[in-house]
Amino acid sequence: MTARTAMFRIADHLRGLGGYEGCAIEVVRGDDVVEFVALATDDPDTHREHDGASSLLSPLAPVLDRGVEVGVLTFVRVEDVAPDDLQRLLSYGVLLDVAATDDPARWHAEDLLVAQVRDDQGRLRAIVYYDAPRDGLRPSIAQLIELEKAILPCLHAILVQIEREEFAQRMRLASATRAVIRSASHHADLRELFSIVRTQFREPFRAQGLRIDTLDAFDRDLLRPPGTQRSPDIGPGLRVAVKSAMVRAWERQEVLIVETDRVWGDDEVDQHFRAELTAHVTQRGLREIVLIPVGVGSDTLGILAVARDADALRWTDDESSAALDVAHDLGRAILNARAVESERAAVAELRQLGDYRRTLIDTVARELQNPLALVSGHLELLSGMDLPEDAVRSVVPMIRNTARLTTLAQDLSLLSRLADATTSASTATLDLAELTTDAVALVGPQAEHRDVTIDLSVTGRCDVLGHPLELMRCIGGLIDNAVKFSRRGGRVEVAVRGEGASVTVTVRDHGIGISNSDQDLLFSEFFRSADPAALDRSGYGLGLSIVRQVTMRHGGRIEVESARGEGALFRLIFPQTERAALITTW
Repeated sequence: MTARTAMFRIADHLRGLGGYEGCAIEVVRGDDVVEFVALATDDPDTHREHDGASSLLSPLAPVLDRGVEVGVLTFVRVEDVAPDDLQRLLSYGVLLDVAATDDPARWHAEDLLVAQVRDDQGRLRAIVYYDAPRDGLRPSIAQLIELEKAILPCLHAILVQIEREEFAQRMRLASATRAVIRSASHHADLRELFSIVRTQFREPFRAQGLRIDTLDAFDRDLLRPPGTQRSPDIGPGLRVAVKSAMVRAWERQEVLIVETDRVWGDDEVDQHFRAELTAHVTQRGLREIVLIPVGVGSDTLGILAVARDADALRWTDDESSAALDVAHDLGRAILNARAVESERAAVAELRQLGDYRRTLIDTVARELQNPLALVSGHLELLSGMDLPEDAVRSVVPMIRNTARLTTLAQDLSLLSRLADATTSASTATLDLAELTTDAVALVGPQAEHRDVTIDLSVTGRCDVLGHPLELMRCIGGLIDNAVKFSRRGGRVEVAVRGEGASVTVTVRDHGIGISNSDQDLLFSEFFRSADPAALDRSGYGLGLSIVRQVTMRHGGRIEVESARGEGALFRLIFPQTERAALITTW
């Protein structure tokens, strides 16, 4: 049942209780505005004509002052009312057809019987009108007393219906605005959030213009609705006063209302800055500007300004309550937006640092390779000469360490290139089993030197889409690590298995193993284990970082199973491809 339907049934019941042909209910919508919400008569056309019509409340007061009060009821005889007051009232009212009469005991068409509906705070919330008694007579005092007793439960039902409707409106406003805030707060910075608020909040707040800003950024444009001329200047004194007033309003959970002739909600501001603030309203022909504090907890974070046209309804206390509910959510959204801004700034800074680091590493690696190549070439020449034994003992470690530095420079260059998301690699359909076989062959001499056996097994079709050199470096690096950390006389097991939509490369050794704490940092660049047994092996901590980067670059994932002293198992899982032709991306 809708609120209008409920009100009509109440009005129809009230006219039956009183024995009247007509009963109307008007609800107070503002300080001087009432709206017809129900009109119960035997003529449906009368109901349709006046349903939803608005009128002024002020003409009723001087008329009621001339009547007889019995509790909530007031009966006014037409002959007791001043003609001008009666004329103003009748211009808004509804009169049923009643036969004209000069009999003072009979009901006259302009007679008025009214019941006032007030809430617990004494505020007038609705007015009930009776017209045209069925017996044609004016009510006596005794009849008014009995009528009041009979209608009190119905008047309470009217109040409940009004408060229920207002609560529903507040919930709709809160739900709509909160949905906007919550949808924006997870990804929007302050600029994006405020843009959404300005666009989406105008209709729920019935605003001609709406602006929002943080408390620190408040300026004269906050009081200027979009599309209008610039606002009067705001001096430093007014700026400080408004900010201070917003802090006080947030503490009291109130709003400031700037009208054409007064500022409501803060006597200090009204006393010292009334003319300056009301100029923002009068010069643009507005009814009012409502300043709503926005905050979280005890902190005031911003100001929401709502401007209403001169013909709009006046801001109500219920709207203030709903707006303050929204202001709490909006405060949290501002904090989230600030966090998003901070996060974006941090990400940008980290990205900049990452770019700088990548450029530095790439430059150092490139600059090292040329002189290392020159040194290596000369050392090779020296090694082929007939040198004294002391010289040979110097040249051999020089060659070995130059080779290590060359490998380091190449790894740094590769790592820099892999970390650059803007670069793409040439790809082709590869047989990962064949590529792994080649990698095993490359590591063979080192394994033989350490007396480590490498077992290789292949199962199924093992086609993947990838860069051959990168995948060779990835798989070869894993096998090289397995040999390096195996004990002499140990065994390394390498398996390539194609099954379903994936190809898995497994490398298992039975060496010193990896502790749980080291596994968390295993793929970090330049990471070296604190395990003394691991430190005995040479390396710069780049191999596994390259393995991870290559695997991720090829859409794969890497898994590790290990325990200290029990060896390690690395599992690389790549998506299998059905394409057999060479595919190149530039």
